[in-house]
Amino acid sequence: MAASQGEQHMSLKRDHLQPDGVHVRVRDGHVMFSNVIAVEGARRFIYVAGQVSRDVDGKTVGKGDMRAQIEQVCKNIEKCLVAAGASLNDVVETTTYTTNLNEFSPISQVTSIFHVVPA
Repeated sequence: MAASQGEQHMSLKRDHLQPDGVHVRVRDGHVMFSNVIAVEGARRFIYVAGQVSRDVDGKTVGKGDMRAQIEQVCKNIEKCLVAAGASLNDVVETTTYTTNLNEFSPISQVTSIFHVVPA
């Protein structure tokens, strides 16, 4: 869409971050996605994506143990936020997927310890 006369365009600065201590998915020599994207314009927004229960080496943490998996995910999210200059206190929303609704209780128990509220 073309800008009307007098309208100003804001340039957004985007930083794609791969924090230390968080696994980076690579396929055929290419990074699959950024763990964190920090976007700055009039305000700063931080997007954390694709966090799963993997350690820095890509090994799954807590196979069969939802509590251990969620703890790892929260630790990964925290590392991502710190790399972008934020903390868990700055989280507005999270989305958590589970294939077993009976596991929702351990999810909420762990995320409350980290002060992350799942949507």
